[in-house]
Amino acid sequence: MGSTTDTQFRPDIQGLRGLAVLLVVIYHTKLALPGGYLGVDIFFVISGFVITQMLLRELESSNTINLRGFFSRRIKRILPALCVVTCFTLFLSLIILSPFGDQQKAINASRATTLFFANIHFLLLDTYTELTTNPFRQMWSLSIEEQFYLIFPFFLLLIYKLERNLNKYYLTIAWSLIVLTAISVRYFKRARQETLLARPF
Repeated sequence: MGSTTDTQFRPDIQGLRGLAVLLVVIYHTKLALPGGYLGVDIFFVISGFVITQMLLRELESSNTINLRGFFSRRIKRILPALCVVTCFTLFLSLIILSPFGDQQKAINASRATTLFFANIHFLLLDTYTELTTNPFRQMWSLSIEEQFYLIFPFFLLLIYKLERNLNKYYLTIAWSLIVLTAISVRYFKRARQETLLARPF
């Protein structure tokens, strides 16, 4: 079984990542940069492109995806830093934030962050104030990325396995995606636009 790594250096990809970081940093400094938050969208596109290329190379070389290896690499790449940031942020929250509600909100958000559903957690709160005061508010984008990592390899492997018979199944797949999209839009449309959480849905 062929091995696949995600360490191949791409100057163009690194350049786009640098641009995305710059856009987000400038946007959060409150300078006049309309649409600076799109840097997060650029990160999403880059992640999707890199992961897809990596998985396709593995499929071409071995006709399958080593799911254990894939998830192991994701865990080693993300979990250590996430644990440090989460623990440190939670520690400071218990010292700085008010014990009358704010600390509990931070604890709940840290739990959602650890389980990679912070985006859904904040969305269901349906309040922009929660996003502006919660120290874990930036973790919504990481949760979306991890949800993509969890689902996409299985979807890509399914499409690859059905490739020869895709003419027989493509209508079913297409309609399934349409139905899922319609359900998602219906469910998440009540989210406030300024939260930015509804955008990926």
